[in-house]
This record gives sequence, structure tokens and C-alpha cells, in this order.
Amino acid sequence: MVKSTGLDVSDSSPIEPEEALEILVDHLTHFDPEVQLKAIHLLKHLGKKEAIEPLLNFLLETSSWDVKHAIVATIGHLGDHETVSQLISYLDYHDWDLVAHIVQILGYIGTPETFTLITQRLHYPNQFVRKSAVEALSHYPSQPSVEGLLIECLQDESELVVLASVRALEQRHSYTALQALKTIDSSSEQLQQTISQVSQTLEQTLHKALDDSSMPPLERLDILLTLPQEEFSMVPQQLQSHIQDVSENFHHYSSSEQQELWLKLMELNDPTFYPFQEKLLKQALKAKLPNLKQANSHLINPLLFKVIRNSQDYWERIQAAEFLSEFAQEDQLHALLFVFED
Repeated sequence: MVKSTGLDVSDSSPIEPEEALEILVDHLTHFDPEVQLKAIHLLKHLGKKEAIEPLLNFLLETSSWDVKHAIVATIGHLGDHETVSQLISYLDYHDWDLVAHIVQILGYIGTPETFTLITQRLHYPNQFVRKSAVEALSHYPSQPSVEGLLIECLQDESELVVLASVRALEQRHSYTALQALKTIDSSSEQLQQTISQVSQTLEQTLHKALDDSSMPPLERLDILLTLPQEEFSMVPQQLQSHIQDVSENFHHYSSSEQQELWLKLMELNDPTFYPFQEKLLKQALKAKLPNLKQANSHLINPLLFKVIRNSQDYWERIQAAEFLSEFAQEDQLHALLFVFED
């Protein structure tokens, strides 16, 4: 069936992207939903942003849930900051089904601007829009406020939204999330069963973080930082060991992992961790992380001065001085000049 539509181009001569775009857009309105799905799939792989507008128009027309789902994923894949302005007007439509799908697209795009738009829909009158907003929050794994928002949604009047929140909290791997699930009082058998399953998974993950050094470093760090020491006596020892391991292997991580670990570790104002943070700072300076300035200045400034004064590596001292000079206060700059009088 698909081959007869001309969408099977495996044995045909190559065509220009603009021509392919036109052909695929024309097939969006084909009478066969399977052909529509194939066209949407190929538009995603074609990667042309010009496909977004016709896809949005078709989203307004189609009644197929499978086709709508495919459109959402494709626009989410193709979309960026510029696409958001196209989507905002659709959020004011009275069609809750359309709004719910637009919220899903915003989740796929995953920018700070879309995060704000999504959280505003957590209190939308229609439960399906609220459910979509909860599910869209899963695209922001490192956003600190997400967990709190999901916990708030556990009190939603709609069981559908609560279920979505429970499932979303399973991804957070947090002791706080586990405790929040224990506060839910419901007579719904489905909800009780889901809470039990998610709670069991969370408990296993939390205990695994104490012993499993193969767990992704940021995930394990987040877990160890949330576990109460009165219940998990091994936390201090494991946390120190993990931070030491991260500081020693920092250069092996991807750029995105380095940035997230850097910010997280520089929030810890505990003398126990200062030697590891100093080592981490040197590696972060060498890697020229773009988010260095977002770190806690009350902690990083003394560490920078320590590197400048004590490092045996001349270029390490220069890097620390250059970084400090960009945002240090006047009294700190005088101290910086005094240090470099040697």
C-alpha cells in the first residue's frame, strides 16, 4: 500500500530535499492513515523546519490518535526556540485536545521558555491538558523545581493526573519523591497498585545508589544527597567516596555531564569536600566550562585564591586569575594583585 503511493523511494533516483518536502506534505492528506504516518515519519528524518506549519495545520484536521501522536513527536524533533512563537497562539484554543497536544510538543522542544508555558498548564481546567503538562515535565530531568511541581500534582482532583505524576516521579529517583508517595490516600485499586510498584522501584534504586558505582554519576550524586543519614548510615562515607571518584574522573565525562556535575558539586559547602572541589575546579578551568560563573561564588572565590596562591602549575594559576578577575569585587581584585606581586 505504501509502495503504491510513491513513498517507498528505496529504489528510485535521489530527489532534492525541497521536492521531497512537497511530496511528503501532499501525502499528509492521503486517505490511508498508514500513508499519513509514513509521510510524517519521513518528514521527521528529512529534518526540514518548513514541515512544521503544514504538520500543525494537519494536527487541527486529523482525528486519528496515532497520527496526532506522530505529528507531536515530529514537530518536537524539528522544533526550536523559533517554533515556540508559532505554538503559543494554539494554547488559547478552546479545543482541549489540541492544547494537550501542543503542550506535549513544548515538552519535546524542552527550552526554559517552554518549561514556563508547560507549568502554567498544570492548573488548566481540563484534566487531559494537566496530564499532558505532567508528562511533558519528564523532558526536564535536571530542572530542580520539577520534583516539587510533580509532588504538588499528587493532590490533583483527577486520578488521571495523579497517576501521571506518580509515574513521572519514578524517573526522579528521589527519597523525597518516595516519601511523598506514602502520603497519598486513595481507594482506587489502579492508583494503589501503581504507587506500590513505583515505590518499590524507587526503594530499590535508592539502595542501589549506596553500593553501585557504575550508576550514572549525576544520578547517583542526586540520590546520595537526598538520603537522610539517620536512615542510611552509609551515606556520608559513600558520598565522600563518590565525590572523590567524580573529581578524579571528571575529564572522562561528556561536556554536558561535566557542566551538571560542576554546578551540583559547587553547591556543597562542606569542608569535607573542599579538597575534591579544588581538584574539580582546576579541571573545570582547564575544560573551560561555559557555566563556570553559575557556581556558588561564596565557595568558588576562596578556592580560586587557593589555586592562585598554591598551585605549582603556572598556567593553572593564570586560568584561575583570569576567571576570578571577570567577576570578582573590588577588594578581591586588590587581593588578586597582591598575590601576583611575586
